[in-house]
This record gives sequence, structure tokens and C-alpha cells, in this order.
Amino acid sequence: MSATLEEGGNADERVLKRYNGHPCCHSSANRRLKRWMKKHGWDRLRACHEMRAYNGAMVTTMTGSLYETQKRLRHRQSRTTKRSYADLVAPNTDSVSFPKAS
Repeated sequence: MSATLEEGGNADERVLKRYNGHPCCHSSANRRLKRWMKKHGWDRLRACHEMRAYNGAMVTTMTGSLYETQKRLRHRQSRTTKRSYADLVAPNTDSVSFPKAS
């Protein structure tokens, strides 16, 4: 076992810290993505968030399901998804008429 693994503790904990954007880690996934985007001309402040929101809008319009969007974006509460994407779901205009009973 390497010395860094012994000093750093459990390897799974180190991986979670890295990919959850631990403030002391310069190689977190979010920071690497931000550097990549800047390198390719994306200077927007919240480009990753905007891309995630765009993805949510695409899922909502393609599936027509807020549940599917909530599942894919991993929103804990359905009201979060509803607040952001409910206006993109086409209202149900189907109607069924029943004959009156005689």
C-alpha cells in the first residue's frame, strides 16, 4: 500500500472529496471543467449551471414528463423541478365526452 493512501485515509473518501468540489482540491471535476470551458472560449460565469438547466429543459420537452426530468437531474424535491420546468410541459388538451345516462 502506498504512503499517500495510508496518510489520506480511505480511497473512497478521497474520491468523494475530489468530485464533490472540496475547496482545497485544485483538481475537482468542477474546476477542471471550468478550466476546459475557459480554454475553449466559454467565459460565462455559470456556464456549467446553464448547461445543466438547458439539459433539464431538453429532457422536459422531449419526454413531456417532470418526473423523468426530476429523476435525471436528481432533484430531491419535485417542487424544484416543477418551479423550473413546468411551463415547458404541454398542457393536456385531450378531452373525453361520455354520453348522458338515460
